[in-house]
Amino acid sequence: MIQNLLAHPEPLRDDLPPGIPAHGVHPDLARAVPVLRSERPVTVIDVFPLGRADPSAPTVIRLTGEIDAFSSAALRRRLLGVLQSSTSLLILDLSALTFCDAAGLAVLVGVQRRARPMGVTLALAAPRPYLSRLLHVTGLDRSLPVLA
Repeated sequence: MIQNLLAHPEPLRDDLPPGIPAHGVHPDLARAVPVLRSERPVTVIDVFPLGRADPSAPTVIRLTGEIDAFSSAALRRRLLGVLQSSTSLLILDLSALTFCDAAGLAVLVGVQRRARPMGVTLALAAPRPYLSRLLHVTGLDRSLPVLA
């Protein structure tokens, strides 16, 4: 019985509570779906130095907003692009980052894995307390250098 219900593509019309349209989506839920997306996606504010203007200076990227499942792919692409022209130290300034979930942590780990063979050290700067705790709980503070 459970398999049949799960395999059925449409809800049974007789089982719908009053107020739910025939397509099976409650009007309140339909309005709430956009709220599930990040309202403040992560943005890259600054990248210094541009190119390899001064190889001894670190490349600094300031992130603002949120890193979540909706913004992580775009951020990953952007960071990997910057990595190609980065100096030997790539610093992510996280002071303006308001949210980071598992997808965001995966971006940081993935960029670090790409950076190492290129001779680039990835470091995190000024994470907010919630993010410092998250890095500590996950053990990432032992593999990613964190600058106060």
